[in-house]
Amino acid sequence: MINAATTILVAEICRRLFGDGEFVRLVCDGYGLVLYLIFAEILPKVFGARFCRTYRAGSSLCSSR
Repeated sequence: MINAATTILVAEICRRLFGDGEFVRLVCDGYGLVLYLIFAEILPKVFGARFCRTYRAGSSLCSSR
C-alpha cells in the first residue's frame, strides 16, 4: 500500500506542478522510482548494516565485526 500511495502522490504533485503531458508523467515516474529506491530500499539497508550492533535487540542477524 505504501508503494502505491507514494506513486499516486508523486504523480499528483507532478501533474499539479508541470501539467498533464505524457512526457511529464514519464519523467516524474522516473524521478519517483529513483527517490523510492534510495529512501525506501537502499538507505534502510545501509543503516541496518552500519548500526547493526546498536539496534539488534538480541538478534543474531549481525555479522561479527
